[in-house]
Amino acid sequence: MSALERVSVYLPTRNRSALLPRAIDSVLRQDHTEIELLVVDDASTDTTPEVLAGIAASDSRVRVFRQERQGGAPAARNVALRAATGRYVTGIDDDDEMLPQHVSSLLRAFDPRHAFVCSGA
Repeated sequence: MSALERVSVYLPTRNRSALLPRAIDSVLRQDHTEIELLVVDDASTDTTPEVLAGIAASDSRVRVFRQERQGGAPAARNVALRAATGRYVTGIDDDDEMLPQHVSSLLRAFDPRHAFVCSGA
């Protein structure tokens, strides 16, 4: 896949260090491998920063951003969207999990005549 087919995945989080590895792993295990994962820590006070540092150190597709003051999930998503380099963007919440074909199924469903693809499942 070329850089033009890169998919940026945003993941806002706050104080969910126990849930993050599952959500992150589900993104990194996608069958569409040209992915960047943009995790925005919304001023966590638990071990989230340490968990994210370890994951980012082990996979170059993971980029971590930290808001020093809590701004909420929408503000965290906006941080990620501004940093995204992919041609396409999708998101996941820190308590969710993507099925392995999620991103590729969105790409297959995309029609350039429309602005977006959405999944209800």
